[in-house]
Amino acid sequence: MFEWLSALQWAVTASVLTYILILMVGRGLAKRRGESMGAAFHIFAVLMAFRIGAPVYLERFPAYEQATWWKALEALAILSGAFVFVKVFSYVAYDVYIPRVSRLKVPRLVHDITSVVVLAISFSVVLKVEFDLSLAAILTTSTILAATVGLAMQELLSNLIAGITLQFEKPFKVGDWIRMDGLEGEVVGITWRATRFYTTDGQTIVVPNGSIAKGMLTNFTAPTPAHALLSTVGVDYHTPPNRVKQCLVDAALNCPEVLRDPLPIAKLIGFGESSVTYELKFWIVDHARARDITDAVMTRFWYALKRDGISIPFPIRSLRMEKVETKEEALARQRDAALNVLSKVSLFECLSPDQTTALADRGKVVLYGTGEVVVRQGDTDQSLFVIEEGEADVEIVRDGTSTVVAVTLGRGEYFGEMSLLTGESRSATVRARRDLLLLQIDKDDIAPILAASPALVEEMSKVLAQRRMLTEGVFREQEMMSLSADVESRYRERFVGTIRRFFKLAS
Repeated sequence: MFEWLSALQWAVTASVLTYILILMVGRGLAKRRGESMGAAFHIFAVLMAFRIGAPVYLERFPAYEQATWWKALEALAILSGAFVFVKVFSYVAYDVYIPRVSRLKVPRLVHDITSVVVLAISFSVVLKVEFDLSLAAILTTSTILAATVGLAMQELLSNLIAGITLQFEKPFKVGDWIRMDGLEGEVVGITWRATRFYTTDGQTIVVPNGSIAKGMLTNFTAPTPAHALLSTVGVDYHTPPNRVKQCLVDAALNCPEVLRDPLPIAKLIGFGESSVTYELKFWIVDHARARDITDAVMTRFWYALKRDGISIPFPIRSLRMEKVETKEEALARQRDAALNVLSKVSLFECLSPDQTTALADRGKVVLYGTGEVVVRQGDTDQSLFVIEEGEADVEIVRDGTSTVVAVTLGRGEYFGEMSLLTGESRSATVRARRDLLLLQIDKDDIAPILAASPALVEEMSKVLAQRRMLTEGVFREQEMMSLSADVESRYRERFVGTIRRFFKLAS
């Protein structure tokens, strides 16, 4: 009895030390992998520790019970050991050795296949060694069972083989945007059986790998994220093709998300019953926003056509019954709107009613869509714009990098007076915050008025000086009012000379 108790103490001590040793090794590996050890490892450690002292623990059991316990312990040890082995092997071979030697990342699918194969072999070994059974014999004992298993595994094996093929050929990876048989989305997961996609509609779709292997794939992300989009539009026959092409290209370039390299390309591709068909090809990098970018480009194109007086015709078989505004009525309506908005412009308060009417007649009404750039900082065009409807943001680039919105302009406000009267380049970028209806006054529109009344230069120079001082913040300090008067005088004198030289007026 005392001898058995002594042997039991030895067995317990050996089991505890074995468990602690295995646990320490497991924790070291788990820490390097950045994962927990898992329940299978703890089961394996307990079984191995118990097996060390099993001869002592089972000594007092009958022989047939000892044999049963041994078989159960051996079976569990083999299965749990196989699971631990495949984890350690996958880490050493797939996560450490292969990436370090060949610079290749082993797909997750290879890890899973290795686990399945090793566990299947282990299960077969347990059946054969411990219970003298053959897995193949079990499966073939029943023809019906074999047929059922074969049919059930057919689709599974097809998807498995397709998954292996996709992993090694790598037509796409997680994060790529692809199109397949009408399905378009971002790849968010690839397993041995199926691939998951996340669409722009916010849906997650699971597609078997077998279906993917049979279909035609378009990858919008590889080999580079830059890829082209195509849009078509029909324009009337009266407009020269080169003018329409340039308008299309400008509309695309006016969208920040369209690449400048390569440049957009517009082509005439056909003649329809009522319109000439053009195709615009432009490049983007973020396919998740492909629809939004296409919408932005075509919206800008519509506004550009509207400004240039180019129409997108209705089909010739459509019947339109509407009241058509005569040319005289349209001109009268535009003149009234122009007179109304010009009357609120401080720069033109010095004009007589006849001069204001003449300026209104010469001005041009233009329309810009939300987000479009009206004028760009650094440009040298010579026009003034008065806002009839909508809002515009005045953007200034600081330090050559950051862009800030300095002010938002509304109805009745104007911009571009320096460029109109002095020829200065644009000091800021003006972008439509909402749809903008503008009255555009060009240098040629106001030149005859200044030529007929040179005295107007003095009054306009005063307004320019005040606006320049306001921009530079001279009016912000009350104690500097006397200094402001001197600054205004100097600005006025400078602007008078500049305007006269710009319009070639006599002193």
